[in-house]
Amino acid sequence: MLNQNDKLERFSAQINRTAEKTVQKIQKQTEKISNTQLETFRAEAQEELEERMTYAEGRLQREANGAVARQGAKRKQQAAQHREEIVADVFDRAKAQLSAFANTQDYQALLHSCITSLLQAIGNKDVRLFVRAEDVEKAKVFAGAINSAAEVLVDNENRIGLARVETADGSVCLSDTFQSRLDAARVEFLSGCGLSILPKEGD
Repeated sequence: MLNQNDKLERFSAQINRTAEKTVQKIQKQTEKISNTQLETFRAEAQEELEERMTYAEGRLQREANGAVARQGAKRKQQAAQHREEIVADVFDRAKAQLSAFANTQDYQALLHSCITSLLQAIGNKDVRLFVRAEDVEKAKVFAGAINSAAEVLVDNENRIGLARVETADGSVCLSDTFQSRLDAARVEFLSGCGLSILPKEGD
């Protein structure tokens, strides 16, 4: 028969084995929980990272789009300004050439033809013919041969040449000045000349 000490030792050993198994079980459960929590943390961290990256990428994209838009607007503004400078130079040169032409005999013939066409087109006895100051005397001669009732007046806005005419009541007005021709040519030039230095797609 086992004595009391042997029984106590066996009982103690059994308790120790049971305790050890319980500890191992708890450790495994703890490890399992820790691994699960770790995976959850990793997933949450990855999700947060992706969200931050998505936000950062979106922000960078918005900033890039904004920079491109600002640069595009700046280039368009510069192109428009340069275009205006080119057009202004072209028409300033044309105006200078017309001013020089207005001092020739050929201009006198053109002025005569212009006045004749205007007076015939307006078809009214009581008309006013407007010309630049330098052309008043010639215009009186030219107009008098067609319509002796036509009143010839100085047009202070006409600084280049040719003429405009209107009825006495101002209801009808026809203009064939060099300036009106230039204005019409400018509109046509801008719409049809293809003068553009704006960047093409992909540049």
